[in-house]
Amino acid sequence: MDAIALSNGLTFNKSTLKVEGFVYLGEYTPEEQQNQVADHALILMFRPFKGDGVQVLLQGQQLFYIVLEGVLLTERTGFFVDTIVADGASWNAVMREKFGVTANKPYAEHPADSSRKLWVLTDFQHIIKLMKSRVVLKKELTVSSQGAMC
Repeated sequence: MDAIALSNGLTFNKSTLKVEGFVYLGEYTPEEQQNQVADHALILMFRPFKGDGVQVLLQGQQLFYIVLEGVLLTERTGFFVDTIVADGASWNAVMREKFGVTANKPYAEHPADSSRKLWVLTDFQHIIKLMKSRVVLKKELTVSSQGAMC
C-alpha cells in the first residue's frame, strides 16, 4: 500500500452524473471531511507471491479499518493475504499499532483465520530512500533507539 498525491479539483462524470473529487471513504468518511476536495489517496494493491499480476483493492484514508476490510474481502474471494507492506509514514505506524504490531512482534492474529499470522511489514526500499534523502538534504542521519530516523 502507498499514498499518492492528487491534483485538487472537481470533475463532472457524464456517465454517472456525479461530481467526483471529494474525500470519499465509504462509510468511514468523517462528517467534517465529506465536502472537502481530496488531495491524496491511499492505494491498496494485491500482488501474489507466485505469478504475475497486480490488483488494486481499495482507496481510502482510515487505514486500519480499510486494510482490515480489504484483507477480509480478499480472503473471501479465495486468495490468502499473509503480509501487509507499507512505508514508514505516521498513519501507517498508527495502523500497525491498531493491529497490535510492535518492533518485537511484526505480526497480528489473522482476522480471517486465528490459526494464521498476518505480517505487517515496513517497505525496506522506502526506508533506504528516506535515508538517502535525509543524507543528501541534511548531510546527516541519526537513528533513535526506537528506530525512528531524525
